[in-house]
Amino acid sequence: MPWIAAAASSLIVCIAWVFWDVIRAQSSLINEAGPADTRPLAPGNVLQRVAYGWSVDALILVGGILWFGLIRARRRRGLPALDATAVSHQVDELEAGTEYCFAVIAVGPEGAADSRPTEHQCVTTAAPSALAAPEALVLTPAGGP
Repeated sequence: MPWIAAAASSLIVCIAWVFWDVIRAQSSLINEAGPADTRPLAPGNVLQRVAYGWSVDALILVGGILWFGLIRARRRRGLPALDATAVSHQVDELEAGTEYCFAVIAVGPEGAADSRPTEHQCVTTAAPSALAAPEALVLTPAGGP
């Protein structure tokens, strides 16, 4: 759902554009800012500050609802709910009953350094099943033939 990120980014840009003077006034250091820099915080501009607060509140509320919906949709499909520790990568070319050790490295974007490797973690693959494969298998739907 890349449209969620695009919509959220667009809303943040719009709020920043409309309320830039309020944001700049609130983030300025009071002992270094001049009267013109802090004018949006004056009592006569209370409606603009309140509108900014409501806009940010609405953005947080809608963003939370969208993230909640995204996580629910992923869980319904059987995917991990955006938990970085639940991300997995399946490797099919492993021998059964063998111990393998690995470390994880996050590959950075172009121009950025990769992360440091994690500590090595070792896992032993399951031994092959001793059971013979079924031969004459008949499936009957639940509720009868």
